[in-house]
Amino acid sequence: MRHLVSLALSIVAGAAIFVFLGVGDLRIRRAMVLPSPTERAASMDLALGLGLLVAAGLCYGFLLLYPMSPAGPLLLGAAGLVIAAIDIVWPATYLRLFPARLYGIDGIRAAAPSAMILLAVPLVMTAFISGRWRRELTEEETYVHPLDATW
Repeated sequence: MRHLVSLALSIVAGAAIFVFLGVGDLRIRRAMVLPSPTERAASMDLALGLGLLVAAGLCYGFLLLYPMSPAGPLLLGAAGLVIAAIDIVWPATYLRLFPARLYGIDGIRAAAPSAMILLAVPLVMTAFISGRWRRELTEEETYVHPLDATW
């Protein structure tokens, strides 16, 4: 059951990270085009872009640090590597699979393949932490009777 919860959380967080990175990066790039530094600093695009990138970082940190089964982060990391490989090897296929505009939001696919690889590798590495595969023991399971203890 905990593996299914991990998969569900990873799917939701992974989609949020992908969208937040793309839209946040696009908003920051739009703000950087403004001519003066004061206009850039006061830009709503810059504030929204930074907020979305922070939200993406929080989702990513949750996936790495929350003590859950590594099955979800492992599959999400593998999917990220596959998406980056498709973008590098077959860019036309990538453009067909991930539209530039989805539900009226621009920049869904703005995340670069190098960023996808950079984010995917630590997610895959969570599978190699043996403590994450073990479930939490209940109080009854951790209790050792004094007569059963080996000295």
